[in-house]
Amino acid sequence: MKALSPSSKRSSIRPRRWQGNPDALGGRASVRVGRCTDTEYVLLREHLKGLEGAKRKGMALPASTAAWLGSIGDDLHERIERAGLCLPRLGRAASDATLATFVRTYINNRSDLGIRSINNLVQSEKRLVEVFGTERKLNTITAGDAKDFQRRLLTDRYSQATVAMFIKKAKQFFADAVDRDLIAKNPFRKVKAGSQVNTERMEYVPVEAVQSVMVVCDIKWKLRFALARYAGLRSPSEACLLEWKDVRWKDNKICVHSPKTKKHGKPLRWVPISDALRVILLEALHQAEPDDARICPGIDASTNLREQGERLCERAGVKPWQKMFQNLRLSCETDWMDSHGLTTACKFSGNTPEVAIKHYHVVRERDYIDAGRPVRASEEIRTLAGGAESGAELSGFVRKPAERNGSHKATSDAITATCNVTHFGASSYLTDTIPPRGVEPLFNG
Repeated sequence: MKALSPSSKRSSIRPRRWQGNPDALGGRASVRVGRCTDTEYVLLREHLKGLEGAKRKGMALPASTAAWLGSIGDDLHERIERAGLCLPRLGRAASDATLATFVRTYINNRSDLGIRSINNLVQSEKRLVEVFGTERKLNTITAGDAKDFQRRLLTDRYSQATVAMFIKKAKQFFADAVDRDLIAKNPFRKVKAGSQVNTERMEYVPVEAVQSVMVVCDIKWKLRFALARYAGLRSPSEACLLEWKDVRWKDNKICVHSPKTKKHGKPLRWVPISDALRVILLEALHQAEPDDARICPGIDASTNLREQGERLCERAGVKPWQKMFQNLRLSCETDWMDSHGLTTACKFSGNTPEVAIKHYHVVRERDYIDAGRPVRASEEIRTLAGGAESGAELSGFVRKPAERNGSHKATSDAITATCNVTHFGASSYLTDTIPPRGVEPLFNG
């Protein structure tokens, strides 16, 4: 065998760095493995790929990789920790684990979450590392530090709702560290996060505004706007999963697959097809390619629809509304609450009544106008009962006098007026039988 020259030997042993595949947010795990031969690097690379694959898929490590991870030195193990591919070793976890390493590892382990939830965790990670630094030890952060973190966020450019989200995610990180016995207690436990509802950004978008924007849109964007405003879909996470086979034309409904509610045992729901949505769906079907199974090709759960949506609004001469697609869904559910009631609206939208009232219902300008209009006395009872369409029968609360044999209606104007303005819960008592002798008490003699 031909002997290797000194230069060949030097070239076979050199510093190496391994990089993994891009994740959903475009980031790559990177590990500096040090000086090694080509053969050693090939073995290291296979084990690192095994670590990366196990974390992303939420699966157990291959036996050979688990044994290798336990046998390597602390220096290489720490580098793998910093890349988020493994947890700190138990022997030194309590004293040596840094905040940056632990949080990155936690996020990489949450393969059960959707891309939006992961993005919220990443944003919170950036704020924590920004304030505490990359080398801050996990067990040195105190309750006072946690309160200072919240105060700093409040003095920065963030809204109260955004600060609340950061605090809740920080609690989540440190709670997991407590569960793993890395720290004794959660420093954020007593920090009140506050509400994540930003009512200033909740805006009702009239159908007319959306229709004006659709005039300047191609069919793809018409459909994206329509699915959010007419069908209340979460966009893009639910819209990108829709397929033509999910449309039940004869039954007038669409099967919506929801990644967000799947973990709560509700993987799908049904939404109605309104007349306006049907027209756009048929137009999209007519223009679709024969091999297009998806209704909205070209987008996925990570697609940013907001920026292009705002540009289309400006092109149409419509002032862009805040939270572009979230407020379209909000407006749809608000309309459903009016037309179908809270329970049915929640079934259509895929959320609970508590969430619907808190995050999706807004009072519109026309509601104030309608509330100020004079209402006929006969309509007032119907309004209090929830707008019964019959107008007179309120599910048994008010009974027709004609349905009771031998009854006589009071003819006193004063009593009639009182009956008309009294709460519907008491109206059944006021329409009970009145004796023929009238309402005056009887006196002896």
